[in-house]
Amino acid sequence: MNNAYLSVFFALAFAVPAVSSAAPLIDKASAECMGCHEEVEGDFEHTGGAGHAVGDDYSLAASKNPGLVKPSKLSASIRLVGGNISCITCHIAYDEDTHEALAAQRASSAVDPMLSVDNTASGLCAACHAK
Repeated sequence: MNNAYLSVFFALAFAVPAVSSAAPLIDKASAECMGCHEEVEGDFEHTGGAGHAVGDDYSLAASKNPGLVKPSKLSASIRLVGGNISCITCHIAYDEDTHEALAAQRASSAVDPMLSVDNTASGLCAACHAK
């Protein structure tokens, strides 16, 4: 299996393998995340070795990959920004008033409060990945 990874360079996000050869500009929400989370440079992998392509067009990806849920069938909790994958596709949007407290709960909580969908039994993954 080829793992995608996220690399950030001068406010551009590139995915390998990319759906498109053009380097997409990242959205405002993702840029805000990356302003503090500089560790996303280089390999950015989640549990199980999954990586995600911020800035890629989800509809285009789904049209080429039958293992992805059709865009019209995505849960409202899965937010695409301009049809593209964003940090807030999987994570809750940054809120200065609650971010630090939610982040502190991550270690003690069975459900990650920073995710847009509960990932128990890979629920977040299955929201987009049908197979």
